[in-house]
Amino acid sequence: MGQFFLVIYAISGFAALSLEVVWTKLLAMVLGSSTYAFSIMLITFLLGIAGGSAISARLVDKKKNVLAFFVATQILIGVFVILSIPLFNGLPSLFFGLLRKYNQSFWGMQLMQFFVSSLVMLVPTLLMGAAFPMAVKIYKSAKVGARVGDVYAANTIGGVFGSLMAGFLMIPLIGMQKSILISAILYFLVAVIASRKLKITFFGLALMVLLGFFFKLDKSVLTSGVFFHGDTYLKEQIPGEIIFYKEGQLGTIAVRRYPDGELILQTNGKVESSTHGDLDTQLLSGHLPLLFRPDAKNALVIGLGGAFSLGAVEQHQGLAEIDAIEIEPAVIEAAYLFSEFNNNALEDSRLNLIIADARNYLLASDKKYDVIASEPSNPWIKGMGNLFTKEFFELAKSRLKLGGIMGSWIHLYSMNESDLKITLRTFQEVFPHTAVFINLSSTDLLLIGSEQELVLDYGQLVEKFEEENVRNSFSRVYIKDAATLMGYFLMDETAVGEFSKGAPLHTDNHPILEFSAPKSLYLNTIPTNLLALREFQSSPFSALTVEDSAAEDKIEGYFGFRQAILGAEMYYFQGKFDKSVASFEKALFYDPDNERLKERLVETYNILGRTYINLGNREDAKEVLKKSLDINPIQPEIDRLLELIEGRK
Repeated sequence: MGQFFLVIYAISGFAALSLEVVWTKLLAMVLGSSTYAFSIMLITFLLGIAGGSAISARLVDKKKNVLAFFVATQILIGVFVILSIPLFNGLPSLFFGLLRKYNQSFWGMQLMQFFVSSLVMLVPTLLMGAAFPMAVKIYKSAKVGARVGDVYAANTIGGVFGSLMAGFLMIPLIGMQKSILISAILYFLVAVIASRKLKITFFGLALMVLLGFFFKLDKSVLTSGVFFHGDTYLKEQIPGEIIFYKEGQLGTIAVRRYPDGELILQTNGKVESSTHGDLDTQLLSGHLPLLFRPDAKNALVIGLGGAFSLGAVEQHQGLAEIDAIEIEPAVIEAAYLFSEFNNNALEDSRLNLIIADARNYLLASDKKYDVIASEPSNPWIKGMGNLFTKEFFELAKSRLKLGGIMGSWIHLYSMNESDLKITLRTFQEVFPHTAVFINLSSTDLLLIGSEQELVLDYGQLVEKFEEENVRNSFSRVYIKDAATLMGYFLMDETAVGEFSKGAPLHTDNHPILEFSAPKSLYLNTIPTNLLALREFQSSPFSALTVEDSAAEDKIEGYFGFRQAILGAEMYYFQGKFDKSVASFEKALFYDPDNERLKERLVETYNILGRTYINLGNREDAKEVLKKSLDINPIQPEIDRLLELIEGRK
């Protein structure tokens, strides 16, 4: 075959590397997008190729008709590639079962990820590797003076083009399922061309390709986020209805609608925005920096999501210009579905929407802002850690005007105390004047930083809440006035410094979080973090000037509200539901109209009631469940439980 065989083998390389790209993207929706998960996928792929080559090299010289064996490998690869489509649909359930059974250690998690990756990739890659020694022998027998390097080069060149085409053209244009089918067809094509001198049945290959078109990737299952939202997966199997789905260059974006009307936006299965659970963090991310800079004329929002933070920023009418950066175009398309909830954020005439990488944009632009609000995804996700490094914060600071304000965030869930301290220390290293707020459910921290002292004027804060747009936006998360807002203030710069003292810095050269944060992904870290943070709470007056004594008393009351909330959530995540109920009741005393707080109390009442039932304590269960119904009378399931307890049925 000579030179023509090199072309054939280049096609095989094209198919192999395009498959690696597609399989990796699909596996990321099952295993997650951490550095470790991607490393495991790559290890599996390379191990298969190396193992296949090693085995084949020992056997190839003993075989007479090597061409027939080469053709067989290409056909078998194509068959296994097609079968990987239905296999992917079962992986989330399998992985979740493994998580529930064997999630005991970080290394145990790596073994589970390797096992799941192997189910998809190991057999096909063993065959890919086995084909290489065969290809070398076929080429050498066809051409005098042929070199192994020629075969390797042809396959590599094909692989380079395969990875480029898959990532930049095939997936965005035709999707992952059809990309898999094209790769399978290419393997069958290689087999057909290479077997011109062999008698093989083409009917079977054609039938296999046809069968491939009947297999469908289950979008609902694959985007369920089982690697992170396993509890939801267990309760509801396939939660919500998918109303938007797009396979972008940088991730698979989906929007789900729940029966109660809640919308969530997901990237590779991970929830990034929602109209309910994440709403307070999203709105506070937009509002807080602007409250510290009420005279701001322009602002930059990094990360779009459902455009909630952007929508919050736009409620401040003093802004003349608003820039927003989003790296994935599919997210922008999805954000339009949230228009009803984000105040039509994408339609604001002041908005300049930029599709770019945030760091590259800031490096290339010399534009300066009064406020930068950054809300990237979690730092355990590969690539996100670079928006939490010292160098990134320094870059952002260089794009702030004198007295400009930087806003960022960090989560308390799946984040151990050491990593939390690293994040706060790194932020304060660049912005010495730092203030920290906490969201209502005590799962996220909002970081505010500046080179100048951070002090809120209570009078100006009250004036802000007199602006209808701002007041209405805050009311969506049950913050009714300036005093209520200060109930979310957690730490001043002194407390932040004491809390994070001695922690190392997260830098570009030493990206600690990218490698340490994934290790806490399945740990219940909220109680530990809240317990640690409670010791460093600051008085809201350390970041506030107040001249009204009545206002001081009101703010002092919300300081008690915050302490009660921290205790309630800490006890909740510790499983001490009786103590959690007591703290939630105390918090509700301070803010009796807070509907979100009532929801949390009802939820905790119900868990405590079921716990009492399991312990055989029917009287306490009855008392607790009746309290739950007093707050929310429409709970058929709780009604039935009470009927059983009271013997009415």
